[in-house]
Amino acid sequence: MLSPEEAFARVQAAVIPVSTEVMGYSDSFGRVLARDVVATTRHPSHDNSAMDGYAVCSGDGSTQSETSRLRVVGRSRCGKPFDGRMSPGTAVRIFTGALIPDGADAVVIQENVTSEARDATQDDGYDIEFSTTVSPGLNVRKAGENYQPGDVLLSAGTVIGPAAVGLLASARALQVEVFRRPRVAILGTGDEVTSPEMATGAPGEIVDGNGPMLQAAACSLGAEVIYQERCGDDPKEQLDWFAKAVLEADVVLTTGGASVGDHDLIADVWEHHGIETDFWKVAMKPGKPLRFGRAIRADGGVCLVFALPGNPLSAWTGFQLFGAPALRRMMGHEAVRPFGVRLPITREMKKRPGRAHFVRGRVVLSSEGYAFEPATRQGSAMLRAAASQSWLGELPADASNVPMGTEICVWHPDSGIRDMHPGPEQTGSGSKENA
Repeated sequence: MLSPEEAFARVQAAVIPVSTEVMGYSDSFGRVLARDVVATTRHPSHDNSAMDGYAVCSGDGSTQSETSRLRVVGRSRCGKPFDGRMSPGTAVRIFTGALIPDGADAVVIQENVTSEARDATQDDGYDIEFSTTVSPGLNVRKAGENYQPGDVLLSAGTVIGPAAVGLLASARALQVEVFRRPRVAILGTGDEVTSPEMATGAPGEIVDGNGPMLQAAACSLGAEVIYQERCGDDPKEQLDWFAKAVLEADVVLTTGGASVGDHDLIADVWEHHGIETDFWKVAMKPGKPLRFGRAIRADGGVCLVFALPGNPLSAWTGFQLFGAPALRRMMGHEAVRPFGVRLPITREMKKRPGRAHFVRGRVVLSSEGYAFEPATRQGSAMLRAAASQSWLGELPADASNVPMGTEICVWHPDSGIRDMHPGPEQTGSGSKENA
């Protein structure tokens, strides 16, 4: 039986990035760049003022005395620059972002100036005084200081966030090449499984929460869910569903039917469709009976197939540990798992050695610092803790008793993906490098 880290490595090794597509910058939020974005212009396009104040010439003898007195000959504001050339002994009223007039190379901020203007709207014809030392470039944003033509603005592998969209727009990078959204097919199996809308409350009936949960998770990652369906313990029905799913999807997620019971049909269905099993069973709790494999299509394309356990918390844990990182890698993400931190546990946790235990909980702050507080109930069929306490803590496989105060690796599976890049070694669950 594989350890969680070994299973993770197997899944990651099987991932092939999806194809790319070109799209408008305004629609690219959340996508991952497949190609560098290179500047075609400089920014700023011209020298402009970093502050409200007065544009002056630092080399003008009038600015070298102990107290300088200059004549204001006009103003420069955004969208309406000063259209003349400044001569010695003059200044131009200027505002943040406005173009620096010809003949000027510095800006004296208005707080350092005494003005003889009659009112704030007066354009020229008055004097100003200041005693500030003026040097070339003072309070000036130089043309091209942000970037020049040929500079790489965003590198391939960058997740396009709000600031990146703004940068693309301001740089007039109207089209970008990104990885397309992976197509995901989801199937809940079992005669007992019914949709929330069709549930009657009959004895033995199980309302399907796995399908909606996995659909929401896949969509939140940026994937496209093409099917979210259910079928009973009918071999032909499952065979027909898999026949279309592996042809159309990049990733297939099924829940239930993956064990060895009389009505667990997944293994036979996989064999019929030539789905190669990479591994079955992971030394972890919850989620031990997880099966992973690949379907190779006639066109050479690959569909990754995850047969997750039917118990909701088991299915959710398996997806978070293996399915979500696979989708992220497929979409071009460089960091596929968030950082973890080592925190003391707030109460004793008992377990049998041999499997890693992934427990739900929350991070709490006390006078002694941060700690991990496990949820009280952790059953594999219970989603309540996962829904309200989304941090994960890992109890080591070889441990039989984890005393209160023991430091364990904890992380938040749904945060820190975009901005936290561990570097060449992608670290994650149970890894001390995450601390």
